[in-house]
Amino acid sequence: MYRSTTITSYRLIYTGIILIIIGMILWLIPIIFPDFRLLWWDDEPVQYVVSTPTIAMELEVVNVVPSPTRQVTVVRFNGNCEGNNPIIGVIVDASSFAPSSRDDGGNATYYYPEHTLDCRSDTSWRTEYISGLQPWLRYTFDTPVVLTHVSLKPGYDKYDPFTGRPRWFQNWRVRSVLFMIEFVNGETCELYWDEISDTPVMQQFSMESCVQNREVANITMFITDARPPEDVDPRVFVAISDMMFEGYQYVD
Repeated sequence: MYRSTTITSYRLIYTGIILIIIGMILWLIPIIFPDFRLLWWDDEPVQYVVSTPTIAMELEVVNVVPSPTRQVTVVRFNGNCEGNNPIIGVIVDASSFAPSSRDDGGNATYYYPEHTLDCRSDTSWRTEYISGLQPWLRYTFDTPVVLTHVSLKPGYDKYDPFTGRPRWFQNWRVRSVLFMIEFVNGETCELYWDEISDTPVMQQFSMESCVQNREVANITMFITDARPPEDVDPRVFVAISDMMFEGYQYVD
């Protein structure tokens, strides 16, 4: 019984010594042989290289055409009384115009359609007015223009140079007009301007809702209604002292 116990004790001691030796060998192997690895020693993460196929992308190149430059232009037939803007030529036609008359000093006064664009309020286009008829003025531009506004002085804004008598209420004054606009591409549109103020000042009307960005070849203005004379010495004529067209031209 004593012998069996002794043998068991020796076996345990030898086993312990062997395990110690194995442990020391395993510890020394990576020091002596640094490139030697067992599977469970590799503590570095595995890096997987994924080969992604290259996708060739073709981008459509769009040739962007820049919008035309907008140059503000005040259009006048002869002269430029509203700043330093460029002037383009205008041909003026009318349904008719009144014969010449004489002022209180005996000097002749003329009423040509071109007087609406001469930058002088003491000159005027004047024509006989009969209710129900619609006298007209037509403006044809030498070069196309995109109209933004039209202005007018709706009567004869003049004082006689000798007696000082006002001519405004001697004549009919424009109350409403109809614009017929023709574009260079052949299209047309209409605009109605109602209840123009009965005052001797330039009054402005927007054309943008009709014109938008289209180039105008000509514009015809029909007088659709007028206010009667309010003077002891009335005239049978309707008059417009001044017109002005504002807009821009396309510049290449």
